[in-house]
Amino acid sequence: MSKFRLPDDVLIAMLMREPNLMPDAHKQIAAVIGIGPMVKLCGVYGGNQIYIPTIGRFMRAQRNALIYKDHAAGKSLNQLAAKFNLTTVTVRQILKKAEA
Repeated sequence: MSKFRLPDDVLIAMLMREPNLMPDAHKQIAAVIGIGPMVKLCGVYGGNQIYIPTIGRFMRAQRNALIYKDHAAGKSLNQLAAKFNLTTVTVRQILKKAEA
């Protein structure tokens, strides 16, 4: 059984003209990321549950990458701890994970 599906550009144009055609869950997503990205997200993950990590997890990964880079450039544990408002013990733990 084949399912009829409008091309994304047609669906996006239609939803932009008539946003009330979207169910509430779709409206909430579209309010955050926009109608076009919402349609693409539904096309890829529709019907599935997905995990969206918190922004804190992303920010920690970015911070840790900067710590690795600064350490490789010769900054001391004390300098890194001061720069990132961490203890030297935490900085050492972060750097150990990179070595593992």
